[in-house]
Parts: sequence; C-alpha cells; structure tokens
Amino acid sequence: MIHPWKNLAEAYGRASRGEKVAVWLVLLCLLPILYFVLNWLSADFDTSGTAYVMMHLVDRAVHGQPIYAPSASDHVNGGYTPLYIWISAAVCKVFGTSFFWPRLVSLLSALGLSLLIGALVWQNTEGNLLLSVWAPAVLLWTTVIAGFNTWVVDVNVNGLHAALVVLGFYLLRPPRSVPRIAAAAMAIALSVLAKQTGLAYIAAGTVLLAGSSRKEAAIFAAVACVLVGGVFWWLNDSTGGEFFRQTITANRGPPWLVQRLVDEVILRVLMGLAGFLTAMTLIGLLQYEEGGFWKSIWKAEWFLCAAGVGVACIAHPKFGSGPTQDLVALAGLAVCGSIGLYRLSKRVPPWLGPRLLLAIPAAQLALVILPGASFYPMAILDEHDYATHRQIASVFQSGRTSMYTIPYIQRAFGQEPGGYQQGDIDLWKDGRMDVSRKPDALVKPYRDQQFDYVILPAYASREDTAVRAILDHYDGIGSIPGHPRGPSGGNTRFDLFVFKAKRLQGR
Repeated sequence: MIHPWKNLAEAYGRASRGEKVAVWLVLLCLLPILYFVLNWLSADFDTSGTAYVMMHLVDRAVHGQPIYAPSASDHVNGGYTPLYIWISAAVCKVFGTSFFWPRLVSLLSALGLSLLIGALVWQNTEGNLLLSVWAPAVLLWTTVIAGFNTWVVDVNVNGLHAALVVLGFYLLRPPRSVPRIAAAAMAIALSVLAKQTGLAYIAAGTVLLAGSSRKEAAIFAAVACVLVGGVFWWLNDSTGGEFFRQTITANRGPPWLVQRLVDEVILRVLMGLAGFLTAMTLIGLLQYEEGGFWKSIWKAEWFLCAAGVGVACIAHPKFGSGPTQDLVALAGLAVCGSIGLYRLSKRVPPWLGPRLLLAIPAAQLALVILPGASFYPMAILDEHDYATHRQIASVFQSGRTSMYTIPYIQRAFGQEPGGYQQGDIDLWKDGRMDVSRKPDALVKPYRDQQFDYVILPAYASREDTAVRAILDHYDGIGSIPGHPRGPSGGNTRFDLFVFKAKRLQGR
C-alpha cells in the first residue's frame, strides 16, 4: 500500500513537464483561498447573524452557562450538537473570547479535511501527485470561491463535522483492526456530536463493514452508538429535555422542498459546479477493478461519497438549510472523481491517458471560475463592512443598545445581554414560521424601553410582535446603509435602521 504523502519528491521527479506545470497552477489557484482566510481571521466581527449565535453559545460555555436552555431575553438557541462549541469555548477560556479562535478551529478542520482528501486520492491512484493536489483544491474552490459559504473560517460546525466524517472513513480502509475500527467509530461519533447529520455516516459505516465482517460491523456500531447515545442521554437529562428538543424535535419544523432538491442539489451542484467530478465518479463505477463491480465499490471511499450525496439530498432541500449540507458529498466526489479519472486514464490508449489527467482537472476548475468571479468579491470583508461595524459600534457606545436578532454583539461591546429573540428553530409551527405570537418575555424589554437604542435590520417583519413594540416605543433617528453590492453574505449587509427610546426624548 502507498502511504499518504510518502515520496512526494520522487513523485514530483517522475512527473512530466506538463504535470509539474499543472501542479503549480493548481497551487496558485489556492492563493485566493489564502487571501480569503487572512481577510476573515483578521476581523473581530462578522456579517452573519448565525456566527453571532454561535459566538453567543461559545460565550455561555466559557462562563459555565448552559447552551441548551429555553429561549429567553438573554439567550437564543443554536440547534446544533455541542462539540464545536465546546472546543471553541475551551480555547477561548484560555486565550479570551473573540471570533479568531472559533475561526481557527474551522480553519484547522479545513486543513485536516484537505490533507485527508489528498491522502485518499494518493492511495487510490498509485501516488498520482497532480490528482492528490487537485482534489482538495477543487473542493475548496467549489465550496468557497464559487458561492457556498465561508466554512473554512466560519464560526460554525461544518468544517469540524466534515473533517471528522472523512477521518472516520479514512480509518475504515484496510488493513482493519479492532483498534482502528474503534477509532473510526469514535471519529464518526464525534462528527455526530458536531452536527446531527453525522448519524447517517454511522449507518453507512456499519453497512460497509457488514459486507465483509459482521463482527467488525458490530464493534463499529457498538462503539459509535454507545458514545453518541451516552452523551445524548447525559445532555438531554441535564437540560431537562431541552437538548433533544432543540437538536432533533425543533429541526423537524421547517418544510422539505422538492424543488430545492432539483434546482440546488441536482442541477446546481451535482450536474453544475461539480459536473466533471460527478461524471468521473460515475465513470469510476463502470471502470471497476478485478473482482467485479461490488468488490470494486464496496470500499470506504465510495461509501463516503454515497452517504454524503444522500445527506445532501435529504438535508439541503430543507428550508433554512443551504449548500454547506453538500460539503461531505463534494469531498466524496473529489475523491471518487479522482479515482474514476485515474481508472479511465489507464483504460484509454496510452497517448490519451496523460492528456485526460490534465484536461479534466483543468475543465473542472474552469467550471467554477465563472461563478467564483461573481461570488468571491462578496465573500471578502471590505471597507464597507468595516465602516458598517464602526457605525454599529458608535451606536453601542452612545448607550445601552440591542441589535435586533443579533445576539452576543452586546457582550462584544461590554454590555449585558438582553433583547434576544427566539432562534429560527423555535419559530416554526405547522410547517410555517410564526413571529406573530412571541412570548411576552421577549417583547417586554422593548415595550418597557429597557434599551436606549435599537438597531433594526431591513428584513425584520412588521408581523413580529417584538418589532411592533419597537416601532411603538422608539423613534427612528437614522440609518446605516446596506452593502452597495446587496445583502448577500450576511445580516449586517442589509440596510440597518437606528431607533432611540421615546423616554429619552421626553415622550
């Protein structure tokens, strides 16, 4: 077996001139990713309300407060399992709470994921250097540059979850042993503790092992289920049932939209952005190795890909979800697409194989360059974002302030939390979001004018009872203009309206 990244210098030396040029071009394509990472790591604020929700939960964990509790004026739920929050809080406990450390957790996860993808391709292509470099690069380009999400440095669970899933399937490759299977089970169990969709990968790993050994499958399933079940039971018991309600029950509320499956998953991702990866994966299924079709695909790499695509088709179409649900699917397609391309290159005439190994990677990268050119500028924090943050800061410095639907930001400016609203998971009733009957405890702070100022984003609904209380008891005094390229990229890129309590104006 070829070990990960062994003899890289020798592989580079054996490569043709065209392959060497291609390797360097792929590496150069990563420079926009590097700039993107540095751009976000240097900012101690965000444009996304979700990032502030996660920072709120990290901050609560740092201060020993429960992260699974009923919504209140000083607490909002996140809806995810807790591993990412725990890890980020542990680092923040040592170095101080800031956006940098949770982003660093995501970045290190993305680096680990990239190395694992490269290693899987290396081991399945007889040490092909170009494909081993290209596979993680095309994943990063497709998911970051071409319009997915800031997941590589986002304050969110996705990078950690995906890295743990791929690590688990990497450990399920032969040669297997009981310790290795147990380690794989622990990695995938931890992916569940980072994000609930990891449960699907426990099932996939169990089926994979059951195809060759029921004993191995039983060990894997037992270790994973005991770890996940034990932590779930403890969390649910210690939170009076709030953990299960927030992470499982409440997530059933948003509707599942068939049209999103067709438009966003199948057409935009599988047949669009990842078109060549998908085609090469299908070709790889047909170009099976000695031993027949089933022996060829009954491997960890193919189960990773199939399970990832299955999760994408189930989770992405749910209202409120998005393309980051496709992350593991695209990681699997990057691996299996590379394997399929390599197998194809060995089946065609000798003069054609090397050309395919250059042409297909170039075509796949070209496929994401056009959408990347339009999305990338919006993915970057620019001077307008910094100016917006400075204007928000000036409001907070003028008095006690609430920025509607954005938690944690008060803590960032040294104020006590309050005025928070329910997270989206609390607002779904009978398949529709209902903001017209919020608990009075969430409306009262505005009705009583507990805040000197309120910043209200343009997307706030007038049907929202808390918004109506703001409009009744506060006067508009100004606005902060939205981003000139539009609100894509986060809540603070919308127009923001500043209100002042009527009590401060003698009213």
